[in-house]
Amino acid sequence: MKFETLNELILALILWITTNTSYPKPQNDIIVQFIEQKELSEIACKRPCEIMAYTPQKGENKIFLINSLSPLTNVCHQGILMHEIIHVIQNENNFASEYEESTMKHLREM
Repeated sequence: MKFETLNELILALILWITTNTSYPKPQNDIIVQFIEQKELSEIACKRPCEIMAYTPQKGENKIFLINSLSPLTNVCHQGILMHEIIHVIQNENNFASEYEESTMKHLREM
């Protein structure tokens, strides 16, 4: 499916998530920021790493994507964005917050 804007794609992905999972709709708008991969690896890993997308656990519903991704036209990149939207929803709902950080990170990725 082709999308005209990033907001349109985000809404379609949220609809898919809320229809096919038990996750609720995000409470706040999602902000997507495209940045250089080197900059993202420093933000997320504090060293060079092969990361393509990142959602901080404590943030303002922000998702970082490397600027070589094309989620409007590439279905694989849409899957990456959907994965990160799920992290935003998990953050808003304190998903697995009762666990220690390493366990919480593992549960979030499952």
